[in-house]
Amino acid sequence: MINQHNKSLYWYGVFANLKKSLGVWFVFMGILLLFFVWVFGIILIIIGFILIAKGNSQRFDYQRQSGHIIHRGD
Repeated sequence: MINQHNKSLYWYGVFANLKKSLGVWFVFMGILLLFFVWVFGIILIIIGFILIAKGNSQRFDYQRQSGHIIHRGD
């Protein structure tokens, strides 16, 4: 029997990595657009950093829920 909790945690981790990847892409595109349309470039960079932060926090929550959390003191 498949553990449904682990199955849902898998997708939770996948979406966390997807958010981080999209964030990196937004930052890269924002830097490129910074030279042409600086307002839109700054907005993309800000959105990218927000997505990276959300992806990191979701990944940390995934590790906490799955039992693979690593503390700095360990």
